[in-house]
Amino acid sequence: MFLPGRMGNCRRALQMIMEELEDVDKAIEFAKEQDDAELWEDLISYSIDKPRRKQPAVDLSFKPLLVI
Repeated sequence: MFLPGRMGNCRRALQMIMEELEDVDKAIEFAKEQDDAELWEDLISYSIDKPRRKQPAVDLSFKPLLVI
């Protein structure tokens, strides 16, 4: 996955982390390691354009009071 980064295409590597792995923590770590202002701009832009959708931690398709 980080082959593009090792080949000098850090923007593509960051894109792959964000789109294919959907791992924001890994993307932040990668941007820190590269110490490249443009990567940070890309990461911020991607986060604004495609914010993570959080899934509910609990399935609320049932009525909790009926379970009790």
